[in-house]
Amino acid sequence: MEENTLDERISCKELESSCRIKKCSCCLKESVTYFCTYCEDNLCEECKLPHLTQSAKTDKGHNVVYYRDKNQDIIQRRSCEIHKDIPSTAYCENCNKSVCKECEGETCKSHMIFQITELLKTKINQILKSREDLTVLLRQIEGKCLYFQNCVGNLERNHRIVKNEIYKYVDKLCNVVEQWKREMLSRLNGEKRQSKILIRDSLRKARRKFNEIDRKIKKKGKILLDIEAYIEALHNPELLPEPENIECLPEKPDLKIPRISLSTADINTEFLCNFANITVSTTNTLEINSSNIQKVESKHFKNKIQDMVCSTVGDALFVTEKGKSKISKIDHDGKIQTEFGTKCDEPLFSAYYAGGVIYGNPENKTIEMSTSESRDEVKTIMSTGKWFSRGIAITREKIHVCLRLYPEKSKEGRAKVSTFEVPKNLFKSFKKVKNIEFHESQSLFHDPRFIVENKNGDLCVTDTAKKSLIVVQKSGKFRFTYKRDLPSHKFNPQNICADSAGLLLLLNLSQLTANIHIINHDGQYICHIESEYLNRPTAMCIDCYDRLWLADRVNDETKILCVQKSDDILKTLEEFKNPSMKKHKDKLPTAGSRAVLQRSQASSCTIS
Repeated sequence: MEENTLDERISCKELESSCRIKKCSCCLKESVTYFCTYCEDNLCEECKLPHLTQSAKTDKGHNVVYYRDKNQDIIQRRSCEIHKDIPSTAYCENCNKSVCKECEGETCKSHMIFQITELLKTKINQILKSREDLTVLLRQIEGKCLYFQNCVGNLERNHRIVKNEIYKYVDKLCNVVEQWKREMLSRLNGEKRQSKILIRDSLRKARRKFNEIDRKIKKKGKILLDIEAYIEALHNPELLPEPENIECLPEKPDLKIPRISLSTADINTEFLCNFANITVSTTNTLEINSSNIQKVESKHFKNKIQDMVCSTVGDALFVTEKGKSKISKIDHDGKIQTEFGTKCDEPLFSAYYAGGVIYGNPENKTIEMSTSESRDEVKTIMSTGKWFSRGIAITREKIHVCLRLYPEKSKEGRAKVSTFEVPKNLFKSFKKVKNIEFHESQSLFHDPRFIVENKNGDLCVTDTAKKSLIVVQKSGKFRFTYKRDLPSHKFNPQNICADSAGLLLLLNLSQLTANIHIINHDGQYICHIESEYLNRPTAMCIDCYDRLWLADRVNDETKILCVQKSDDILKTLEEFKNPSMKKHKDKLPTAGSRAVLQRSQASSCTIS
C-alpha cells in the first residue's frame, strides 16, 4: 500500500482534531466558549473571569477571544502607544500610556508601571465585589417588595373585614331602627286609643247634658203654647215653674282634639345603642412630635428601668434599675447625683417622700425607706406579712400600697390595696387605715401593679390580670372600671399617672406597639397618644410641671425621654372641656371624628 501524501496527512489530522470533543481546560466541561491565545487554554463561560485573574503562562499576559476566532490572530488589547504594532503589556502611570515590554525596559524604566494582568485582576475583583454588593442590595429590595406586597394583601384583607363589619353594622342598625319603629308605632297606637277613650267619654257626657237641656226647653215651650194654662198661671203665679239657675248649667264643653307629635327628643338613642350593642365613639389619636421630646443622657443605665418617680419640686428623678440594689437619683441632664442604698438585691416599685425613697422589698416582704447611700441607715417602716408589695403611692397624709398574696394549695390568690397613715415622725410605725379588697362579695383585684391617687382623692389601680383600670373612692367604695380596646391591639394597662388637672394617663403596652390613653377622673376617654418614640416603655411618671417622663428599652439600650404637652393634646383637652365645640350628643351619631398622626380626618365607628 502506498504511503499517504502530505496533503492527505494534513487533512486527516484536521479531521481527527475536529472529531475530538472540546473540553474546558479549567473545569473539563464540554461547553467551550472562549480561548486564550497566549495560554492556549479552552475556557467555558464560568471559567473566563477566574482565568483572567490568574497568572498568565507567558509574559504576554492573557488574550481571551471567542473560540471560533482563535485562529484569526485577534488581539483583545490596546497597542503600545509608542510601538504601534506591538500589543501593550503594562500601563505607565507617569506617562499615562499603555506600553510594551520594550518600553518598560527603556523609556519607562524608572516610572510607576502596572502590569495589564494585575490591573485586569484588580478591576475584575472590583466588579465582582460590586456585583456581590448589588446582589445583597437586590435581596434587600426583594424583601422590601415582598413586605409591600404583604402590606397590599393586609390592606385588602382589612378592607374586606371593615366592609363586612359595615354591612353587619348596617344590618344591625336596620334591625334596631325597625325595632324602634315598632316601639314608636306601638306607643302611637296606645296614645291614639287613650285619646279616643277620653274623647268618647266627653262625647257621652256632652250628649247627656244635651238631652237634659233639650227636655227642659221642650217643657217650657209646651207651657208657653198652652194658652189656658198660661192664663191660669197669670192669676196663679205659683203654678209657673221656677226659673233655671244659669250658673248650674254645664260649661261649654272643651272640644279640642288631642294632637300627637313626634320630635327629635323622642328618638331614644340609648335604646338603639343598647339594643344592638353598638358603641359610637370619638377616637382621637395624637402623636408626640420631636419638638416636644427632650432626650436625657442615660448611657449609665445598662439594664431595664423598672420604676421611675419624680421629686416633689420636679428637679430630679429616682430610677429603679433591674438587677441593681441601689436607687439612683438623677438630674434632668441624666447625671447621677446620688444613689440610695437598699436592703434587697432588686428593689421594685418606689415612691419619693421627705428627701428619700420608699420602696418595696420582695425578699423580706417589707416596705422600707432609704435616705442615704448607706444600706445600714435603711429603715423598715412596715411589714406586709405574707403579702408581696406592688405599686406604691404617697401623699402628705397617706401611703397606698398594692399587695398580692400568691395562692397556696387548694386556695385562691388574693389581692388588695392597703392604706396607711403617714406619721409626722417617720421613725414611728405607720398605722393601717383600711384594706380595699372586695366589692359586693367579689374580689376587686387580681394582680394590681401600679396605683395613683387622683386630684379628687380616688385611688386608680391598674390590674394586669384583669387588663383594666379599677377606680375606687378614698372611702373604699367602688366607682368604675375602665377598659378600651383599640383597633391596633387589645387593652393591656401598665403604668398610670395623674396630672395637675386630674387627667389620668395610662400606659397601654402590647408585644408590638405601645400608646398612652388619656381619660378624665370619671373614666371618660379623651384621646390616646402614639409615637415612634414609644417602642417598649418600661416606666413612666409625671412631675409637678405636667411633664411626662418615659423610660424606653430598644435593642438592649435604655433611653429616658421628657415629653411636653403638644398643641394637639392641649387643643383636644380644651375641646373636651368645652362641650359646645363638639356635636350635640342627643343626635344619633353615625361616625366620630378621628385626628390621626397626619392630622387628617377620617370616620371611626366601633362595633362591639
